[in-house]
Amino acid sequence: MKKILLSALGALFVLPGLAQNFTYEYEGQTLTYTVLDLEAKTCEVKQGEWNNEGSGWISGNNVSGTLVIPEIVKDGENEYTVTEIGDFAFDGTGLTSVTIPNSVITIGSSAFDTCASLTTVAFGNSLTTIGGNAFSGCKSLTSVILPDAVTTLESGAFQSCSALASVTFGNSVKTIGSNAFYYCNSLKSVVLPESIVTIGDGAFVGCSSLMSVTIPDAVTTIGSIAFSDCTSLESVTFGKSITTVSPYTFHNCKSLTSMEIPEGITSIQEGAFSYCEKLASVTLPGTVATIGDLAFSGCAMTSLSLPAGLTTLGKNSFENCPLAEIILPESLKTIGDECFKECPLTAVRFGQNIERIGSNAFSTLSQFEANGNLVSLGDKAFGDNFRLLKISRDNPPQLDSKNMGYTEDEAYNILVIVPANGDDVYKNDPKWEGFHIVETAPTKTVYMTGNYSLAEEITTTTQQMPGNVTSLAIVGPLADGDWNIIKRNLISCYDLDLSGVTNTEIPAETFADNKHILTLRLPAGLKTIGDRTFSGCNNLTMEALPASVETIGESAFENCTVFNVEALPESLRTIGVKAFANCSRLQLSTLPAVETIGAGAFYNCPRFMDLDMSAAKFTVIEAGTFANCGKLRNITLPETLTAIKGGEGFWYDYTTMGAFQNTAVNFVAFPGNLREIGGNAFRNTALISVELPRQFNAVDKGSFAECPMIKSISLSSKMQNIGEEAFLDCRGIKSISVPCAVPPTVGDKAFSNVRYRDVVVSIPTMNYRDYLNALGWGAFTQLANSIFLEYEEVDENGNSLSETDAEQDNVEVGTAENGTYDEIVNNIVSEEEQAAEDKALDEALYGEENVAPAEIAARVKRARAAARAEAEYTADAKARQAFSRLYTGQSMTIGDNTGYRVKIQPKEGVEIVKIEFGGKDITNTYIDGMVTLPAL
Repeated sequence: MKKILLSALGALFVLPGLAQNFTYEYEGQTLTYTVLDLEAKTCEVKQGEWNNEGSGWISGNNVSGTLVIPEIVKDGENEYTVTEIGDFAFDGTGLTSVTIPNSVITIGSSAFDTCASLTTVAFGNSLTTIGGNAFSGCKSLTSVILPDAVTTLESGAFQSCSALASVTFGNSVKTIGSNAFYYCNSLKSVVLPESIVTIGDGAFVGCSSLMSVTIPDAVTTIGSIAFSDCTSLESVTFGKSITTVSPYTFHNCKSLTSMEIPEGITSIQEGAFSYCEKLASVTLPGTVATIGDLAFSGCAMTSLSLPAGLTTLGKNSFENCPLAEIILPESLKTIGDECFKECPLTAVRFGQNIERIGSNAFSTLSQFEANGNLVSLGDKAFGDNFRLLKISRDNPPQLDSKNMGYTEDEAYNILVIVPANGDDVYKNDPKWEGFHIVETAPTKTVYMTGNYSLAEEITTTTQQMPGNVTSLAIVGPLADGDWNIIKRNLISCYDLDLSGVTNTEIPAETFADNKHILTLRLPAGLKTIGDRTFSGCNNLTMEALPASVETIGESAFENCTVFNVEALPESLRTIGVKAFANCSRLQLSTLPAVETIGAGAFYNCPRFMDLDMSAAKFTVIEAGTFANCGKLRNITLPETLTAIKGGEGFWYDYTTMGAFQNTAVNFVAFPGNLREIGGNAFRNTALISVELPRQFNAVDKGSFAECPMIKSISLSSKMQNIGEEAFLDCRGIKSISVPCAVPPTVGDKAFSNVRYRDVVVSIPTMNYRDYLNALGWGAFTQLANSIFLEYEEVDENGNSLSETDAEQDNVEVGTAENGTYDEIVNNIVSEEEQAAEDKALDEALYGEENVAPAEIAARVKRARAAARAEAEYTADAKARQAFSRLYTGQSMTIGDNTGYRVKIQPKEGVEIVKIEFGGKDITNTYIDGMVTLPAL
């Protein structure tokens, strides 16, 4: 009896009453089989049947436990080869293991669906197709090895196999069907064979343990949501044949931190990487032309380079990404609605071919300079803070609604600068008439004689009212009232040149919250910039501050998000409170000889990286001065500094934060005059080591808390108290030097979450019992021996210098970690000799000339002798490279010793007064720069 193909239905059916079924027992299990081809003598394991009463499919074979399916079965005298396992053949049964014979070519749809106890499956080597949902819901199945003959995994083949941790593919698989491994949330790794061409929709969706995937070069299609919700996925490598990243392919892959998309991909479709909340680095190839709706919504990029061939950005494509600035390519034509919504953009460089900007595309911009190609603008395309639009198009771009969706009051507060003689065209357009529209005009120069006010001079010279002037230069002295004219009446002026003004001071708040001013040149002889003078001028650009400026007042440039001078004038002596707070584009590398710097002066300036303050003269760095400068890493402090102030540690504003809290500072050389480091001063930084000056007697609350990269701490001999939470969460600490005869008191949580067992605490040996019993110190399990020095620094006449004049690190001390000092010197010499011998042999044996053996030996001997002479000359310096720099009262851990020799090398003008080890004075062993430590 053969199956009959009913082509009109597009499927294979067995007509009722025609199927020939029979049973056969093998190894204790009886199965029902259906003849497929009488002539070919083939059969299948019987399919399940649909229950007409509506209760679903009934398994074709109700068996449980271990099952071995035979290759040959018998029906009386007839033998049949088993080539298929029918649809729903074992659906919902209690099987625990299955062995499938080599004769089986196809496993039908839902054949083992919901076999919840099935733990192992052995596939035959002829298997080519695994049907849809074949093993769906087999929640006890832990691993699968697919034979090489398999070419297709149909839809849902292994979906919801929650324990499936390992899949080994054969070398012939071409298609992984949709939802094939849907929510296999134990699957940790997948190695896809080079044969694969298609990965279906949702193939690995919800595989929350999957950590990496490499897409083979042959793959041309990855279906939508293929890897969506793979929350542990950290690495993705694309093949060379992919041209499109399908919708939501990597949606909600929360562990994905970087992505390099290869050349050849032209389109990144809707939601492809949406809500990959740790995705901070994305490399896009030049071939990408389209980025779809929500493509990178909710990702973590702070910067992004868009490809030169990009033409379209879809709706919400970068919504809620922390992008601070972006450069849009010249090729870009369309920016979709809410494309950069909620992105804290402070700077955007637009290409010249943009035709359409959608509604709320930029929710935080305050200004935009449009090109002549702009055709249309959506409602509130630039957000609620928008204040200035400069446009070069003679004919107004189309607006989706009147006033671009702004209210009448909002629209009038937006200055629109249009081409010369074009204001009537814009004002006569019903959708544009509500804006404050002014024409581009050449700069007008006004000369102040002292006889008339600025308003009168403007009207006389320009034949315009002050409120209509757009570009103005002023020469001469300004009276107090004239500054008020600038402040209140120049409401259309976006370009102002004050370089010819003779005044030396700009009064407080003159330009405060002026959103229209774009460019400004300050008086050449300016000395004082008053309080809040430019506060909130978030469109203001300025090439440089005048060289004469001495004082910058409180909040003078606060919230000037575009302000980015490259250096402060050498004449500057005073920087006021919050003077440059929130200047998101300001990046300075040096400070001049500033004498006073106010609290929060550079609070939240995210582009600071390296800052040299060695020329400064101030004595105090106040609370929050550099707090939240997240990229600030290398700092050089002034020698005059005596205090670094702290705060309560809260993230409310600069007043509650430590001076360098929440920065990337990784190394600080504290000046010798420093007496105070306030609470939370360096909280949450990247400090690697802490070496406190000799005058320090206390560490304040939380001063170095949440600094997980700190490895070593050196306290001063005068240390008396370590405050609460001082080193809280500093998990990386490996060594602490405490050269104090009396153990410093340790505050609550001072070392909480520090790994006490991993830390070597260097203490005076004779004070071991005191430290063992002291609260906080007894928690450390490694209390080690130390060497301590006392010395004094003398001038050329032998007179002792004061602590203020003395330097901090005048003595080099070292011990060889792997042997004595002499041993390490000998090792260096031997290594240099061997290297010279190897080189001489190579040159003699493998050079172009033939060298006689005697000559080779001679060359080697000469090379070793020369190398030894050179090494003996330099070994001392090399051996001391690992030595510590110590100043008086400090210590260096030398570990358990049996008679180390220690090199002590004072600087010129430094005299060793006393050397103490293990409570013993061993100064008398100090001979020719070496001291011998007694065995303990």
